Amino acid sequence: EQSDKLTVTATTSGTVTNLQVEKGLNVATVNAQGAAMQIVDLDSIVAIFQVPETEIYAVQEGQMVNITAAADASLKVTGNVSAIADTPTDVNTLPANLQDALNVSAAQDTDAAAEEAAEDTADEEGADEDESAPAPTSTFYAVTVSLTVDETTMKNGMTIEGEIVLEDYGNVFFVPISAVGQNGLGYFYVQVPEDDDTVRDYEVIVVGSTDDEYILRSSTLTTGTQILTTYGS
Repeated sequence: EQSDKLTVTATTSGTVTNLQVEKGLNVATVNAQGAAMQIVDLDSIVAIFQVPETEIYAVQEGQMVNITAAADASLKVTGNVSAIADTPTDVNTLPANLQDALNVSAAQDTDAAAEEAAEDTADEEGADEDESAPAPTSTFYAVTVSLTVDETTMKNGMTIEGEIVLEDYGNVFFVPISAVGQNGLGYFYVQVPEDDDTVRDYEVIVVGSTDDEYILRSSTLTTGTQILTTYGS
């Protein structure tokens, strides 16, 4: 009858981790240590990311996330955003290493903003760089990412890094800005030489740009297609 009381039945299935008891310990010692063990469902692990308020509106449920272990870049998994916190994270409740990382991130954002503000006001007489610099970004929101891993990839409690894929454009093409024309309705085109020495317009979608190139998406163009580098030439 007494032996029946030695059986501990978990209310959920999973794997025992962080075991804090061993044969010979008395009950008082175990109670003083806090939790005797953790039970983790390794087939359904979530990752928590802290996203600054300046970027949280771009995050949506269902977006894919590429995740890498901070200590070993060869450990990689993917997941999907499953929840976004409605209220900010109390940074003071996070582990010290995460607090340090968030403070560094906030400082970097502030330095970049200060440099940009200084460039904008450099030509103004008496411009004050310190007054132009905004306060550090110190507000973060928790983003939960659901992922499925096994024992050969991620371990419970690991520090990880993640990249949230805001939108996947598939195959894109970089072409000179001069190669793209636009009609009166706002549609963009590139011109492709045909075998009969004529030129044909192909509609494209501009998804981004650099200083001298457009980033295009097209359902008809393929790698190797030749286009005119100057539209209308």
